[in-house]
Amino acid sequence: MSQRPDLDIGDYINALGTGGAEALGYNRQVRPNAYGRNASPPPPPREVREEVDAERPYLVGWSSPEASTCTELERIEPVIWDVNRYYRDLGFRWPYTGIGRKELMRAYQALGGSVDVRLTYCFNQLLDKDVRWEYDRTPLGDVYFDDYIADDLRRRAVQEATRRYVEKGVEPDAKEVFKEWGFEDSDEPEKPVKERRREAEVKDRAKRLSKAQRAVTAFWGWSYYVWRARPTMNSHRLARWQELLLKEYKEKNVRARFCVGIVGHQPHPWVVGEVGRRTVFFLNEDASLEPTSTMAERAVAFVLSEEANHSHQ
Repeated sequence: MSQRPDLDIGDYINALGTGGAEALGYNRQVRPNAYGRNASPPPPPREVREEVDAERPYLVGWSSPEASTCTELERIEPVIWDVNRYYRDLGFRWPYTGIGRKELMRAYQALGGSVDVRLTYCFNQLLDKDVRWEYDRTPLGDVYFDDYIADDLRRRAVQEATRRYVEKGVEPDAKEVFKEWGFEDSDEPEKPVKERRREAEVKDRAKRLSKAQRAVTAFWGWSYYVWRARPTMNSHRLARWQELLLKEYKEKNVRARFCVGIVGHQPHPWVVGEVGRRTVFFLNEDASLEPTSTMAERAVAFVLSEEANHSHQ
């Protein structure tokens, strides 16, 4: 039997209209295009360039151009994991932030903590600001070494020493077990918690500052001004220039905001200018001219002198 070709009912479907065609269960089949989608691919974005006047400073980049001489490290609150259940035993819930002495006292009294040894211990631990500072920074998976942990370790050490005596006939020695577990039994007194906190803060501050300095050296992502020159490919010069200026402002204990830039057709190593309301320290475009601390010192001194003169007028 010969097969008949498919009937073309397009005219009929069109006559029914969209609603009628859908009522009959007919959905128009759209042949996918070469991109595998029914819709046509969007046209590629056009590169739009704004004309600039090289004789006037213009901004290059998409990030912030203004650096601040306020170089204090921002305080970052730690994630509190409550590793020894101090907060939970007192009735608090995660994230355990914003809990002051009043909140601790209310929770302690509400649970009748004065007659509970464990609650009294947790309460006193969190009242000690140095202990609490250490405890709040204990990472997930660790425990904070307190009296409960110490007592538990002593019991476990004695149990382990006794097991060895029963199985191997070895004289029980809990101190030796402690050493095997990584605890040194020493007659030297442990450092006070306040001293431990101070040392930890110094190390943490140095670590964060070093990390920030490495990030600045590896990637300088600031916008900058260009004046009578072409945008530079050697951003490390501008990064160094900005760093020296920040250092100079900090040594003079002056807070300010400023920008950096590149200038051409200029015999001087640096020039200071005002672009709108921004102070811009322009560095000569000569790639062989590396910025120095002396240049930064003179540039900052010039700006401070100009500001003093304006204030007296």
